[in-house]
Amino acid sequence: MTYDDACLTIHKGVKSQTPAARTLENWLRKQARREIEMHLAIVTSRLNRFPRKVYIMGQRTKWGNCSRLQNLSFNWRLVMAPEYVLRYLVIHEAVHLAIPDHSRKFWLTVQSLCPEAERAKQWLCSTGQRIQLDLDSVVQNVCKERVS
Repeated sequence: MTYDDACLTIHKGVKSQTPAARTLENWLRKQARREIEMHLAIVTSRLNRFPRKVYIMGQRTKWGNCSRLQNLSFNWRLVMAPEYVLRYLVIHEAVHLAIPDHSRKFWLTVQSLCPEAERAKQWLCSTGQRIQLDLDSVVQNVCKERVS
């Protein structure tokens, strides 16, 4: 996999059995983990609260979650959202490590750590569905365009 000048190229070995869409998803998951952990390190040190584990998952209905066991999970598709949206989601879930509900105190804490929270929530409501895409169909369409 190479990424340069806004172009992502999937290199596949002759004997590779892995579908291109799966290779792309694996790469995106790694990128998501790197970005999420970078933002998480900043916010958790400010809150002085740290998760037990961090999961990068492929949920279809959630962007993130903080479990009762203090584990955080994030949707890997967030890596395709604007950075302020990803940062907001990381802050939102990290604040749940300290404040488990959606009380006024929770929202004030989120807002103090993420002044772009409202903008990010609006983006998720209006545009977020666009990144819930099926990579198999994306790869097939791109491959068809290249062959044509």
